[in-house]
Amino acid sequence: MNARILPILIALSTSAVAAEMPSAERLKEKTAETFEATKEVTQRVAEAAAETTRDAWNKTKAYLSEEPGPYREGAKKRLDDLGGQISTLKTQSTGLKEHSYFLTRIDALEEHHKYAVSQLAELPENATGKKDSKRARLDRIIERLEAHLDLAKKEARDFTVVE
Repeated sequence: MNARILPILIALSTSAVAAEMPSAERLKEKTAETFEATKEVTQRVAEAAAETTRDAWNKTKAYLSEEPGPYREGAKKRLDDLGGQISTLKTQSTGLKEHSYFLTRIDALEEHHKYAVSQLAELPENATGKKDSKRARLDRIIERLEAHLDLAKKEARDFTVVE
């Protein structure tokens, strides 16, 4: 009796182990699910970082300052930072020649940045507080530049996704 049970138990054990082993298709499916989950988390983190950067600028003493000097200094630093990010994006996008519209978007970001810098230079020395219309206008220009840059960064990430 024991001689008959042993082969049956071995066969059952082998089939149970084989049933638990993932097939190549299931493994591929799990890998794709993990990749998608990682991609979503990465995008959320990048979006949160961009929003945190904008919020940090909006909360800085320069942005809130009624004094033109600290505001100018903070706005100049922010524009320098945005210019650096645009340059980095342009450098990283040199291999995207088939996406000419995207390269045009980067050129537009550079033009937008130049315009924001010129508006800061033209801001009257006595522009104080957020109620000053010229200063409020410059704030909106910087905010739009940040938003468009964030959008371009998201699109650039989409180009690098391996399918």
